Amino acid sequence: MDHDLRSAAAAGLEEELASLRALTAQLQSENARLLRLLELTPKQAAPPGPTQTGFFEAPPGPVYRQSAPDAKVDFFAAMFAARTDIYATRWENTRTGKAGWLPTVRGGWRKGVRHEDRDYLPLDKEVLRAHLTGAAHVGFVSAAGR
Repeated sequence: MDHDLRSAAAAGLEEELASLRALTAQLQSENARLLRLLELTPKQAAPPGPTQTGFFEAPPGPVYRQSAPDAKVDFFAAMFAARTDIYATRWENTRTGKAGWLPTVRGGWRKGVRHEDRDYLPLDKEVLRAHLTGAAHVGFVSAAGR
């Protein structure tokens, strides 16, 4: 009887495996059709690489309360996939009550300045340190949005 149960279980697994293989083939065919339809090269269609998984490519290692401040900043940076070429700062207009986020620009944001003429500030360790110590309120731009 034990042998019959094992045979039935094996047959069920083989059936499931065949079904999964058929589904995989169907999905691969659909992916190929969509790539052709969107006119994407294999490089354009590839998932993001490891450089978009964090601020630094090396794993940060263990961090604890007595860790050096630089180690804590590195650890925090590695936890978020943020773009390093730009970051946002929060603004508030106390007169109107409006608030929002804008990309950080050298010399401050000025209305009417063309995008090409703005000097966007990069996200670096000093900015992260200021954010973590409460000296600045910083917004991160997702690396996936590139």
